[in-house]
Amino acid sequence: MTPKLKTETLRFMNQVMEDLETCACQKCGTVYQIGFVKPGENYNDFGIWFCPYCGDLTESIPDWVKDRTHKLEPNYVLFTISGGLIDQVKFYAEPITAVTALLDFVKTMDVENGDAGIYGKYGLIANAKDFLDENDEVTKNPGV
Repeated sequence: MTPKLKTETLRFMNQVMEDLETCACQKCGTVYQIGFVKPGENYNDFGIWFCPYCGDLTESIPDWVKDRTHKLEPNYVLFTISGGLIDQVKFYAEPITAVTALLDFVKTMDVENGDAGIYGKYGLIANAKDFLDENDEVTKNPGV
């Protein structure tokens, strides 16, 4: 087999594998598929991949993988206040997760000294007072 034929064959195989959305380990030769169901809230792909069979570090990630492995942009931020000072700042990609975290905070918050709010790119979305009734008791607010 001439080196040119081997190179062309490898190029063809790589193209077929990319079309089938597979990865091939350069060390053990195992060809495998990766399925992406839904990235988690804190998911981040740093571009470091290992073969699931032999553990070898993969030097190149196929383009189809790069298109699917990205971090969700944090569009919502939760600020918690304690004693008039910012206590915590947390970032969220989805509004429902941020609102749930706000509600959890309000349940344990010191009403006299604490406060919290969620901001999106267009400003305030909700604050702790939205989950308190006139007696400062926690209530679920369907409007938030």
